[in-house]
Amino acid sequence: MCVITIALPTVPSLTYEGRCDGEITQAPVGKNGFGYDPIFYYRPLNKTFAQMLPEEKNEISHRGKAMAALRSDFERVMMWLHSYGAQQ
Repeated sequence: MCVITIALPTVPSLTYEGRCDGEITQAPVGKNGFGYDPIFYYRPLNKTFAQMLPEEKNEISHRGKAMAALRSDFERVMMWLHSYGAQQ
């Protein structure tokens, strides 16, 4: 799970989450990525993260999903930031 939170001192925070369910393999498979990518198996694509193209991984990864949620709400985020600035 990935959580992105935008916080300011005097207003409630905005939070965006992304989740990608998978399995841990017995042995590393694949050459791409970093960290846990060679052992994180994503059943719907029948690949570990290390076997995926960057575009595939970004579409389904927990970080990609959290960023997509933030991106889809970007106009509201900008209005939220602007209203906070107007209060200062």
